[in-house]
Amino acid sequence: MIRTFDFSINLKQAILWQYEEASSLIALVQNKQNFVDENHTQFWNDWYNDVLVVDTCNFFGASVWAIILDVPLLINAPFITEGGVGFGFGEFRQNFEYSNFQPIGQGAQLLTLQQRRISLKMRYQRLTTGASIPEINKILFDAFGAGVYARKTANMAIEYVFPFIIPSWIIYIFSSLDVFPTPATVSATLVEEP
Repeated sequence: MIRTFDFSINLKQAILWQYEEASSLIALVQNKQNFVDENHTQFWNDWYNDVLVVDTCNFFGASVWAIILDVPLLINAPFITEGGVGFGFGEFRQNFEYSNFQPIGQGAQLLTLQQRRISLKMRYQRLTTGASIPEINKILFDAFGAGVYARKTANMAIEYVFPFIIPSWIIYIFSSLDVFPTPATVSATLVEEP
């Protein structure tokens, strides 16, 4: 939780009592106060919402958090699609010769802003929680909504269960970005149970 701050500045406090009747000085300070109120305070409020809070951050804020949390936002994988489900067969929706069809020259893609926010929040939670099943389920609920949960298997592995077809970008962040919270030395898999 980020503490809230009062970014306002009262420049009239700097005026000494001897100069309280100096109308020109008071007018100058008031003009400066108006400028500070419009620009300084608004800048820091925008900075707070656009950078510091991951739920409301913009692309710049997501880039800052990506550097801090060491999460790449550039996907060098052709199977990510805007609709979320890549064409293909098997667990990673791969086609012939282990890749999907793609136009020549198409390479890296960027995650959307919402996908970036989810990846960053999950990475932060992975780094800061104990990764017990109740904690993981809360993180999955916050990231993906109701119906997505984690469970332990008989061989002490973890399965992340999705009640829908898993979009390819989730498969990518699971297999490549190491953002899903998982206890140390425990294997994890994605499971579809529509």
